[in-house]
Amino acid sequence: MQVVCWSPADTLPDSDLTVMVHCPGGDDPVCPGFHDGEQWHDYNGAPLIGRDAVTHWMPFPEPPAEQPEKVKEKHSSFGPPGFCGNAPPCKGSVEGKGGCIFDCVYNEFF
Repeated sequence: MQVVCWSPADTLPDSDLTVMVHCPGGDDPVCPGFHDGEQWHDYNGAPLIGRDAVTHWMPFPEPPAEQPEKVKEKHSSFGPPGFCGNAPPCKGSVEGKGGCIFDCVYNEFF
């Protein structure tokens, strides 16, 4: 797990790197912004000065780790209601002669 912390505005990030900025007097007290080597700007390029002055900045966290894809398996079986071979119990079986015929779709994470 990555921990990100606020840094004072006088400790600058890499030039033109988009970060989260804190402007306590502004309409959006926390928003994306960047420092161009001379001054702070919001994500639209407007200077952040006066009441919109940046007091702190923080790098964006890393994006979420990729989750394993859900595996969908479809089973067709002939057997008692709610059972599909080795698959977990199913919902929505269709009655057939001598038992139930149904299709199961279930999701499982590795």
